[in-house]
Amino acid sequence: MIRSIPFDSLALHHVARELTEALQCAVVQQVFQPAVLDVCIGLRCPGRTHFLLVSCEATMARVHLLASRPKPLPEAPSFTMACRKWLLGAALRSVVQRDDDRILDLRLARGSEELTLTVEIMGRHSNAILRGADDRVLAALKLVTAAISRRREVAPGLMYSPPPTAPGGAHSPWAHDAAERAMRSVAHAEDPAASIVETFRGVLPFLARDLVARSITDGWREAWAVAFPHDDATGGGGWVVRTPGGAVLGAYPIEVSSVPGAIHERRATLNQALDEAYADLARNEVVQRARQLLVGDIRSALRALAEQRSALSRRVGDGSRADELQTAAEALLAGLHLVLPGESEAEVPDVHSEAGGTRCIALDPALSPHGNAEALFRRARKARQGASAAARQMHVVETRLAALAAALVCAESARDAEEVEHIRANALRSGALRPAPIDAVGPSGSPSQRVGLRTHRIRTLVLGGGWTILVGETSSGNDHLTTRVASPNDLWLHARAASGAHVVVRTGGNPGAVPERVIRRAALEAARNSAAKHSSVVAVDCTLRKHVRRLRGAAPGSVTYSRERTLHVDPGEEVQA
Repeated sequence: MIRSIPFDSLALHHVARELTEALQCAVVQQVFQPAVLDVCIGLRCPGRTHFLLVSCEATMARVHLLASRPKPLPEAPSFTMACRKWLLGAALRSVVQRDDDRILDLRLARGSEELTLTVEIMGRHSNAILRGADDRVLAALKLVTAAISRRREVAPGLMYSPPPTAPGGAHSPWAHDAAERAMRSVAHAEDPAASIVETFRGVLPFLARDLVARSITDGWREAWAVAFPHDDATGGGGWVVRTPGGAVLGAYPIEVSSVPGAIHERRATLNQALDEAYADLARNEVVQRARQLLVGDIRSALRALAEQRSALSRRVGDGSRADELQTAAEALLAGLHLVLPGESEAEVPDVHSEAGGTRCIALDPALSPHGNAEALFRRARKARQGASAAARQMHVVETRLAALAAALVCAESARDAEEVEHIRANALRSGALRPAPIDAVGPSGSPSQRVGLRTHRIRTLVLGGGWTILVGETSSGNDHLTTRVASPNDLWLHARAASGAHVVVRTGGNPGAVPERVIRRAALEAARNSAAKHSSVVAVDCTLRKHVRRLRGAAPGSVTYSRERTLHVDPGEEVQA
């Protein structure tokens, strides 16, 4: 079972056709970014304003119209400012898909100036690039330097070069003889879907597998005509595709045959289907992330409690030795006259044995015979008291284990973010789940790192959803946080061109999952703990820890970094948990 329906060249083809029809005589009135890797363009048409979303997120890259205007970021990024400079007031002339690929050119004109916004939908390499009539790059959502890619740089001032040709054949799937060519290509192929991908440009494995599945029941000509009709009709809209259980998989311009039992819900346009499907997918991703964090916290607590229960069981077992130690102490005390100082063991009469006999007792040569007897009495009392305390504590641990086991079942089946937070709140309130300690460093933190936080003065903030922010409070704290505590894929922030704190956001190895509110809160911490804290706006750079390098021979905390993006924050801004 596939996890999601891809936004491929066939989907882009139908989106382009619908945009051409819907955006006639459109003029750009707004440009803003609802997320770091999303761009929204407000296009005014006669009688209505449309909002076109361009998303370059790795797992959700797409282009489509939105039903309503999304909320913009508090601070406009540099790409937004550049697009406003060049595009506001520009008229949309055409929407063109390039070479049946996942590349869309929005061609605009402002007066005599011709502009093109090129959208490249290519997974983690997706990008939005604004270029002028001479093909020179004016702005890019993702700047690609030589350090990132030696084959293709994307930066203002450079000439635009198309991305490398996608793997696949040179034949267009829209050609009139495409169905016959497909039949010939799969006639003797071991993997028909792979053969289709190699023969036709722009056809990805998902569509190829769907064509093969459809051809089994309908034949190749009919299957091909559904996806690539000769009259190039849109088929009257799009489909929201769900699993048999009702979970959304995505949206597609045709019914999907390669997903057994898939539920198809028809919408008037593919743009409408995409908007609805990706809204559900985004909500599901938030719920999944919150659920994963809670489940991880509960499982960590269960492991810790299981270890604690094992240790308590050993202490309860040690209580059974208390009587034995007591008996040995009394026997030694009764036979002190038989024990010589400095001996490592002594054989004395067993005063508790009805049949008589002797008992061999191990001794500490450094203690006197009487001192060894007192030591045995102390060990007996300690074992008896420890076993009693362990038994009481064992009851508490068993109660927490049962409560956490029940919470884990509920957390794994939670369907929305509110339910996840309700489960977490109940577990915290009942004491089954404990709040993160002040010196916690997240799931990957080792005991030595936790000690380092206290020693090097590193402050910890735990936000809603379990996100952890670490703030260095001294130069040695900054150095230790960056070089010893932070993981390579943690986010690292610092006020630009100002001395101040190193700030790290724990990502659990998945920096793309960190919400923008968490990154912005970390940027506020970097700004407020910098020399520029009294400014009304502070530029804060954010990059991955693996792109931060310690300066050799420099003072602790002195670093250089690359591949950063810059946020602008007001240190006086009200914070949110």
